[in-house]
Amino acid sequence: LIESFGISPISYLVLSRIIGVVVAMVILVLYFNFVAVLGGWLFSRMFSHLEFQAFMSEFLSVLKLSHIFSSLIKSIVFGLIISTVSTYQGMSVGHASTEVPQRTIRAVVTSIFAVILSDMLITWLFWIFR
Repeated sequence: LIESFGISPISYLVLSRIIGVVVAMVILVLYFNFVAVLGGWLFSRMFSHLEFQAFMSEFLSVLKLSHIFSSLIKSIVFGLIISTVSTYQGMSVGHASTEVPQRTIRAVVTSIFAVILSDMLITWLFWIFR
């Protein structure tokens, strides 16, 4: 249907979703990293009454650029994997409505497997080249 208007379904449907998921994944990782640091400070504040400046000073002394870089690389790769697998499975659905749940399950399982493998590979590469 969309092709009858001269619009490529790949560039209109797939590419926009891939870019959207990658951008959302990077933003979510940055947000949750910030929340994790804040949660670490609140936890240490509850049990050891550690001041924020002391916590941040110690945190920044152990934080390496490779930690930030690997986190961003992983978020981009994971976003690419999840969105590519999901859109591929979605575009592969035929005309039967019973195919949608099957393709959804296949997309979830494949994405989880691929994300775990890529996480292991990226972590290993960062460990090797540290």
